[in-house]
Amino acid sequence: METLTVTVPPAVRRALGDEAIAEFIPWMEDHFRQILRREGVPRDEYRTLLSRLDGLEKEVTLIREDLTTTRREFREDQALMRKEFQEGLATTRQEFREDLSAFRREVSEQLDRVHQRIDEMNARLDEMNARWDARLDEMNARWEARLGEMNARLDGMNARWDARLGEMNARLDGMNARWEARLDEMNARWDARLGEMNARLDEMNARWEARLDEMNARWEARLDEMDARWGARMDKMDARWGAQMDKMDARWGAQMDEIHARLDRMYYQMIVQTRWIIGALLGIGTVISVLLAIAQFTP
Repeated sequence: METLTVTVPPAVRRALGDEAIAEFIPWMEDHFRQILRREGVPRDEYRTLLSRLDGLEKEVTLIREDLTTTRREFREDQALMRKEFQEGLATTRQEFREDLSAFRREVSEQLDRVHQRIDEMNARLDEMNARWDARLDEMNARWEARLGEMNARLDGMNARWDARLGEMNARLDGMNARWEARLDEMNARWDARLGEMNARLDEMNARWEARLDEMNARWEARLDEMDARWGARMDKMDARWGAQMDKMDARWGAQMDEIHARLDRMYYQMIVQTRWIIGALLGIGTVISVLLAIAQFTP
């Protein structure tokens, strides 16, 4: 520490005298030296403190830059996550629409095929009815012709057949019975054929009902799978978002704790320096007050 030479004002020198001044100045210098030694700050320490304050200012600037970078990164990550969420939602909606369109097309194709088969069956039934109507008409025409011919022959041979009428009636009764039997046999055979066709139609209806139930169950399973996949993707996105938020909260908390610790250290150093400066000023003020009091009360 450098030694300063104290210059005594002439009025104080005249009031106290050279002897008192010669004794007072060393005492005052020693007293101030003790005060400065106890309360003052060495130049090296002061320079160190200034360099630390400069370092703190740089650290505060770096902290501000880190905060700005963190905010920018947070906004970029938030925008990226929103973009990924929107893209995933759009993709899911597109897939759902495509699956629904495919399902509708498949159901429409199945219904078209069913309607086509039903139309084919109706056409076959109509063809069979037309064919049987034609055969019945042909048989009726043939019988009408045969009956007309027989009536003509009977009319021509009426005189000759009067004697043999009983025999012919008996023969006609036998023929009638045979034809009725044959007609009954034909009716029974056609009833069996129609029963068989009805059974086949019932079997086809049961088979198509089973296939439709199978298709319904399969599409229900596919819809449940799509729901499960959508739920899993949403849970995964929620987990990723929670992890990102926890990581950012941890980083932000650590940076804020570090900032608070640095500010506390800087505040403590500023309080210590202020106390030293106030102590030095009080000591100087006390000495000046004593000198002024001595100069005032000295005759």
